[in-house]
Amino acid sequence: MANPLPSVNAIETDRMPPELPTRVTSEGVIYPLMTAPLLLEAERAVKAAQAAIDAGHKGIAIFGALKESDSQGSEKDIRREFLYPVGTAIDIAR
Repeated sequence: MANPLPSVNAIETDRMPPELPTRVTSEGVIYPLMTAPLLLEAERAVKAAQAAIDAGHKGIAIFGALKESDSQGSEKDIRREFLYPVGTAIDIAR
């Protein structure tokens, strides 16, 4: 079986820094190499995206929420135990 060709739009993992701004979502699943719109309404989400853009790498780590936090899903109250253990590094297209 032939090796698959690398995607033209694939994120170059060697250019991603070891630490990324983090975004938590309970609205869907983001897989590697997937293109999907993300609505960033919360101030913390917008700041995470802006931090990635300002840093020049445009990368964000996305983690799915296992459950809502006790205070109506406020992102400031989300702790590690509320997240799936594996996330996805995404590249901001805009």
